[in-house]
Amino acid sequence: MKLMKNSAKYLVAAALTAFTSASFAQLAQGSFSGKNEHQGSITNDHMTLLVKKDLTPGSEDYYAVLAEYDLLAFSKITKWVNRMYAYKIVKQSDLIYAMVPLFATSQGDLVIKNEAGASALILKTPGSLEGAIFSRTDIQDPTKVVERIKFTDKSAGSTWENFIAGKYLGTQKTSGLDYFKNNTYNMEISNANVVSFDYEKENIHGNWDLHERIPGVFFTLTPKSKDVKGLNRVQSRIAMFMDIVNQKPKKTNDEFMMINPIQADDVGFYYERENVKAK
Repeated sequence: MKLMKNSAKYLVAAALTAFTSASFAQLAQGSFSGKNEHQGSITNDHMTLLVKKDLTPGSEDYYAVLAEYDLLAFSKITKWVNRMYAYKIVKQSDLIYAMVPLFATSQGDLVIKNEAGASALILKTPGSLEGAIFSRTDIQDPTKVVERIKFTDKSAGSTWENFIAGKYLGTQKTSGLDYFKNNTYNMEISNANVVSFDYEKENIHGNWDLHERIPGVFFTLTPKSKDVKGLNRVQSRIAMFMDIVNQKPKKTNDEFMMINPIQADDVGFYYERENVKAK
């Protein structure tokens, strides 16, 4: 299957123009809690749908991320993000929205895949996520629904953040205890939109340019030189800033996520430590 070879500008301005609608304003923004109907666990498989509007002046485009968290028992503290999916939201009617999967090229462009069947978000009430059903299809077989998730209009506590310069700790500790580490980091994002990695465990090293492809929503990364390491861990990813468990103003533990569009459970996860902000 061949990806559409569009620049990010073409993606926003042309390829998806036919999907926009002035009535998109009805769609609720924020993060919404959901439950996978195929799972019976109380503490695991906490599904979250984050919906955000493109901040480009005049744009009516909306985007979404579907994420699965593991939660510690009787706590809102997340252990890990098990999987993440990036979508362009395409309105079909007041109650039906197509969720078109997004991908990234090695050149840092965002693209959509014509052959990939869109998942469906079916609302019970126009504009509300209360009772909405997300039927996620298999990217390789769009006729196959692999899971059904029922959402509420209750906030999941997660927030989509704008660009955040800072020093981050990349980790895959499922205990979540790295939240309590201080004065340590292996990735830094400068105000000049340069991302510097020194991550021994994942063998990611060198400097990368960070490109804001959908203003206020999605980013991509491209290497600044040929001697960087970790292309398979950084290139062709869709990045975003978020706060998984938003406890502002008490705490500001923001996260930088790198989504692998073709392998949803391969999530790059970086914490920003409160006391090591970039200057």
